Amino acid sequence: MDKWQGSIGPDGKHPTGDPPTGNVLTLSIPSLELAITIDGSPLPTVSPAVEFYGRLALADGTASLTPLAVWADQSKLTGPEKSIIDRLILPQVFLRLGAVLSGHAIAPQTVDVIGTKVKFTATDALITATHLVVVAKADTRTAQAVPKTWPTQPVFVLVSRAFAEHVAQTTADAHKNTVVYNKSDSGGGASFSAKAVLNSIDKIRIDQSDATSWSASLAVSFDASASVLGNKCALKKSSDSI
Repeated sequence: MDKWQGSIGPDGKHPTGDPPTGNVLTLSIPSLELAITIDGSPLPTVSPAVEFYGRLALADGTASLTPLAVWADQSKLTGPEKSIIDRLILPQVFLRLGAVLSGHAIAPQTVDVIGTKVKFTATDALITATHLVVVAKADTRTAQAVPKTWPTQPVFVLVSRAFAEHVAQTTADAHKNTVVYNKSDSGGGASFSAKAVLNSIDKIRIDQSDATSWSASLAVSFDASASVLGNKCALKKSSDSI
């Protein structure tokens, strides 16, 4: 509260009321060197701690930071220095930092996910009490709602069920008609051969109440035969769905 009401806003005045809370980012600069010259005569350089307050927003892949106010630690400054900082320096710091931090485009990121190229487009950004969150959607998927609880790791990625199913299905499609077993043996006038092919894995689903429980439909073809003294007979030849 003290810092907010002691800061300088876009109108060059001290803000009143409570500090804003929605999506507010604080940029802390431990020591910002400020060189002041009046009529060609330099004053002693001061290096106060500075905090810049802005509201973060993201739309159409472009992040912007709306300047709200800038604060400087004036506890070690003289009266004239405080006056100059408030009236001349902080408004300029406000304008300069605001221009630098506003309107940055975030290009879609293409990531290799289990051998599949996936394009992520940032759709939203938010600041909670404990996290800076960027929400992104993959290709044409819809970004999911923010969870009620967060992991304890400092940096993490949360994946929606729909995206996990999409990646799993894409990976499974890349292994269609994969031979999973192929063996033959012979001896004593007899021979044996067997072959199993994984035709497809479809309908991959994640349980809505348990993310560790997955289900899928497997199509597998079997072909086993034996030959005794040159006479071949089919032991099994079929396609089964599991």
